[in-house]
Amino acid sequence: MKIKRIIGAVIGFCLSFLFSGVALAAEFVPIVPIPSLDLNNQTTLAQYINALFKLAISIGAILAVISIIIGGFEYMTAEAVGAKKGGKDRVWSAVLGLVLLLLSWLILYVINPNILSLDALKQLGTQP
Repeated sequence: MKIKRIIGAVIGFCLSFLFSGVALAAEFVPIVPIPSLDLNNQTTLAQYINALFKLAISIGAILAVISIIIGGFEYMTAEAVGAKKGGKDRVWSAVLGLVLLLLSWLILYVINPNILSLDALKQLGTQP
């Protein structure tokens, strides 16, 4: 029963890409502005998703650095050995999260740099 739902969801997700060319050809009007996106010009969905991806990577990196700082502070101020382990675990978790975040960008860039700028979606939307 659960497998049927998963298969149905995957098929539905794949079928949604058949109609994405129609949606990308239309002008996209974002509700919430993104700081790195110029809304004075025509904004496509691909440009909006690209700016949102860059913003998410930036926020994730900032949060990871803040978590490293908090973990370092916990490690420095702990007196017991057991309490130091909590700070050390937080620092390692934040470093691992930051590495995963940067590796996701690096893998996409190595596969095809156009994936990060969503040029493939722009070309798909302009084809007749």
